[in-house]
Amino acid sequence: MPKYLTTNEAAERLRIAPQTLRVWRLRGVGPKFTKPTASRVRYSEAEIERFMEARTYQSTAEETTARKGRGVAA
Repeated sequence: MPKYLTTNEAAERLRIAPQTLRVWRLRGVGPKFTKPTASRVRYSEAEIERFMEARTYQSTAEETTARKGRGVAA
């Protein structure tokens, strides 16, 4: 069975503030999440890993091109 993380646990794994994940959820730009109940948000470990892999680059030029493709400001 996959392991699911709370917002705080996922933020810790990503080394970002929990509030950043909350903002990303509102904007639709962060890792995918699930809501097992109306008030609980969970992130699968596999999704956190996929999110990080999708943002792994060989060079800054590659990252800049990818960021522009996602419509993210510099």
